[in-house]
Amino acid sequence: MQLPAHAARDFEERGFFITEPLFDDTLLRDVRREIERAWDLRRRRAESASHDDVFAQVRPELQRLHHPSDALAAFCRHGAFVEVARALHGPDADLLGNQAYVKAPDRAGVTAIPWHQDAYYAEIDARAYNCWVAVTRTTVENGTVVRAEVPPGGALLPHFWDRKLLFFRCEVDERRAVPVVLEPGQAFVYHGRVPHRSGVNVSAEVRIAYSVAFTTGAARLSANGEAFGDRVPLLRGGERADVLVAEYLTATSPAPAHPGARVIEEIETRAPAKVAELRDLLRRYQVERSEALLGRALALLPDDEEVRGDKVRARTRTEQLFDELCMVRGVDPRGARLLLLRILELEPGNAMASAELARLGG
Repeated sequence: MQLPAHAARDFEERGFFITEPLFDDTLLRDVRREIERAWDLRRRRAESASHDDVFAQVRPELQRLHHPSDALAAFCRHGAFVEVARALHGPDADLLGNQAYVKAPDRAGVTAIPWHQDAYYAEIDARAYNCWVAVTRTTVENGTVVRAEVPPGGALLPHFWDRKLLFFRCEVDERRAVPVVLEPGQAFVYHGRVPHRSGVNVSAEVRIAYSVAFTTGAARLSANGEAFGDRVPLLRGGERADVLVAEYLTATSPAPAHPGARVIEEIETRAPAKVAELRDLLRRYQVERSEALLGRALALLPDDEEVRGDKVRARTRTEQLFDELCMVRGVDPRGARLLLLRILELEPGNAMASAELARLGG
């Protein structure tokens, strides 16, 4: 795949560009099937839980799908994303996050997502961008993404937590808003400070989009300096990280300084408790030559706890954490404690969180 010459220039000047279709119908069908499988699992989990979750039914946000789905892990390493990463990041890039957005036909108005900037959710110390891929066609009627102009200087706008839609919200000039209507396989590529929203799905069709975001391997969360995100190596030294590891593992006499060996060392360093699991996956790959095994090895991270269907360290803003605390207090003491500990990781001196944790016996 060759990006048009103007793509990187448009990204620098306007904060976004729109691609031609990047993926064929067969691949998109496979991606849709995997996303719908994850959606079905989310619905069934919500039905068995003690709290009502309307979003699981009509607007699930299905995160980190590269872990449960080998097919989606491979999709996140697709050559189209590699070429975009080379154009926007240069020789080194990592998967920052991946998330499917499903919108079912909706008459209650809950499938809308308010104006926001992705960078507000996770403010990191490196450039990040998102490839918002239309898995199905996206239209104004079915709730496609709508973009606004980047604020002067790329500023982050003030945001507040929208308790109805469970999303951070900002305010923009609607008069300059532009719907991004896409055919299946097209991508809206934008950086994290482009304000955007999406409307209610008032059509009779399900709308599915898949966001695949990238940054550099050295990116850190601004709040506390922790490594953040999916952290799957995509490019190292301008070459595909998965190809480098495969070459190293299948070489007759691999050199100790092979770049594939350095990628493996990276994974061992970031997830020391999973070195044995990593080495087992790599041994099996040498025998089976399975791309799925290689993808699982590249994606290994330290374990993280989950509260209300989401990983604790995916939360990066204390206002969201306190709001979620109100939802779980009294029904999930363990979850409440984990949320409070996360607040104190982000703001060690937070007196309210410290007092609440003490009341829980933490």
